Amino acid sequence: MRVETGINEPDTGPLAAALQERFRDRIAGIYIEREPDFHVVVRLTGKEGEGTLPYQLGDDRVRVEVQTGALHSVDQLRAALKRRDIITHFLPSGHGGYVDERAGDLVLTVDLGNEAAVGSRAALSEALGVPVRIVAEERAVASPAPQQTEAR
Repeated sequence: MRVETGINEPDTGPLAAALQERFRDRIAGIYIEREPDFHVVVRLTGKEGEGTLPYQLGDDRVRVEVQTGALHSVDQLRAALKRRDIITHFLPSGHGGYVDERAGDLVLTVDLGNEAAVGSRAALSEALGVPVRIVAEERAVASPAPQQTEAR
């Protein structure tokens, strides 16, 4: 992933692929940090492997900080997100969701004004078996594609 920040940062796509291959089922998250310096963080389940790994990406050397002890892998969180039957039971007004690899939880969205649904968090988390965060936000609205007309 290349992020434009006004400074040159290495393309970390190949690094993310290498980390996925190396740690496979233990991946709980991979993300970029820029403070105190540019580096990649990989979160893992289990207790083995904590530390710092240097990676060479072309001319760039990138530090990878390995954090262990995550309770759930990204695959487990994604599987929980697919349990629409359970999610809909607890959050009938829910309209979206995603896996937060940095925090290690499942984020589910409800309509603004439905903040009472946040009270369902503990029961929903228990039913899904993963940490859940419920956020009230406006629904994303897809605009129709502009109509193309043929020039005559």
